[in-house]
Amino acid sequence: VDFFNLSTWAPGDKYYWADFYYQLLFFVDCIWALTGYAAESRWLNNKTRSVEPTGFGWMVALMCYPPFNDISGTYFPLGRGQLIFSEDMAWICRLLMLAAFTIYVWATLAFGPTFSNLTNRGIITRGPYAFIRHPAYACKNFAWWMEYLPYLQGWSTVFWLIAWNIIYGLRAWTEERHLSRDPD
Repeated sequence: VDFFNLSTWAPGDKYYWADFYYQLLFFVDCIWALTGYAAESRWLNNKTRSVEPTGFGWMVALMCYPPFNDISGTYFPLGRGQLIFSEDMAWICRLLMLAAFTIYVWATLAFGPTFSNLTNRGIITRGPYAFIRHPAYACKNFAWWMEYLPYLQGWSTVFWLIAWNIIYGLRAWTEERHLSRDPD
């Protein structure tokens, strides 16, 4: 198999590398976020300026993270049925999903050492934040649509995807409300 010639890969090979890239993205995302959480200091200019003041803001944020998202997933279940697209269309959806998750990780990296949830450590205007206020949420939600679209089980999957979109919309709204108090 010629590694640089995708046409020589068997379907299992390209899915292997796509899954490897997917896992690598989230490894980088988690390590960078962990570093931001663990390394608060005035020398890094990442001291917490304020904390999300509402229980609702905490609730919608925590719904998105383990172990709470396991509970959220019980009430907002996403399932996969049989592949309803051609294999080629499913692959295009997977590539779009990976592109969206790449931008999602770029958004995390744009925070630098100021990464945190539910706190304000400064307003970010670099990276994808120069183009859109919540690139990570937008990309994550688009990626989920691309992940589940080829396997839709009817309207129930559409309903639950919309429910997750609403949760992330509420998250963005509570963050904007909190961050709007910052003079920057």
